[in-house]
Amino acid sequence: MAATCDGPRAIVVLSVGTRPFFEVTRPLMELYAERVGAALHFVTNDSHPSLAPWRERLAATPRFLKLPLLDYYLQRYARVLLIDDDVVVAPQAGNLFQLTPCDRIGAVRRCTRQRPGRHHHRPPLPAARLLPQTVEVQKPLGWHAQHFAAACSIYNISGCNPRRDWRIFNSGVVVLSAAHHRRLTSGWEAQPLTCRILCDQLYLNAAVYIYVCVCEYMYSRIQRASQLSGSELPRKAP
Repeated sequence: MAATCDGPRAIVVLSVGTRPFFEVTRPLMELYAERVGAALHFVTNDSHPSLAPWRERLAATPRFLKLPLLDYYLQRYARVLLIDDDVVVAPQAGNLFQLTPCDRIGAVRRCTRQRPGRHHHRPPLPAARLLPQTVEVQKPLGWHAQHFAAACSIYNISGCNPRRDWRIFNSGVVVLSAAHHRRLTSGWEAQPLTCRILCDQLYLNAAVYIYVCVCEYMYSRIQRASQLSGSELPRKAP
């Protein structure tokens, strides 16, 4: 029988330390969770059950907290939406659980827009509607290749070829299903936790490449993911 995504859904927000903007973003997340029918979990310190067993392991590498967090909730929910605590969820945001197919990963690619005769054009984006952890400024293709090469080096990906059509997806808004994606975080503690500018984002991109074959773009472009921040994203199909 094919695996399905039927079952409880959770929205998980990691917010550790002094985060004054969270007073603004939290109420919007609460409204969104109620609207899409998902349990909402705020993880605000390393005493949380998902992090406490790994406190010593993560002491020197706090930028990998998302890995045990995802692993913990994927064992308890059929689907998990991880959102960074600085994401402003717009009132018109679509249901990302419905927009993301069960067997695919919902994520925002860091894409490049171009105009004829120009290279790596950065379109004007209202700063108040765009938050850096959600959809960062568009990156040139060489940026993607550089970080993909770093991920290949850290995680010893065989046959790795940092092609110029590679796209690194952002880990600030991610939809996963337990049936299809638990292996992405299972056993994370035995892997090298090394930052090369990017941290958990490199790990997740490498894991997806190994297990889901992003070379065929098996992760789904969330068609209306831009509504999480109110920004405009390219609508080109994967």
